[in-house]
Amino acid sequence: MTPIEHQVTLWRPWPDMTTTAVTLTYDPTDPYAITARFPSPTGRTGGLSWTFARELLVAAVELGHATGEGDVHVELSDGWVWLTLHPEPGCTLTYLLSHPNAMAFLNATYDVVPVGIESGFIDWPTELAHLREPA
Repeated sequence: MTPIEHQVTLWRPWPDMTTTAVTLTYDPTDPYAITARFPSPTGRTGGLSWTFARELLVAAVELGHATGEGDVHVELSDGWVWLTLHPEPGCTLTYLLSHPNAMAFLNATYDVVPVGIESGFIDWPTELAHLREPA
């Protein structure tokens, strides 16, 4: 199955509402995850990729629950999905994604892998073989 790519614009709420074009990717072979690819600020590198659980976006966008306990926090407020990333101690990056844009992306992922049947899309023999490989 082909990964789903969805171009979004994220807004940085501080200090001056700057925007960043980001690609959200959902790969059915990794059905529990979403990857956000941020461009390089200098244009000299490939940028930054951040992978997090699809369930975080589902909980915020559909249920309105603030969620996330580690590097990624997601919550819905006033029609915006707040995506807060903690790439390293003392560093916080916050972005806003419009609720309709987030919902469009999630709906596209549901068309490929509905919530609740993700495990049926995992290649279990390959995953188990990776676990058995020597370190």
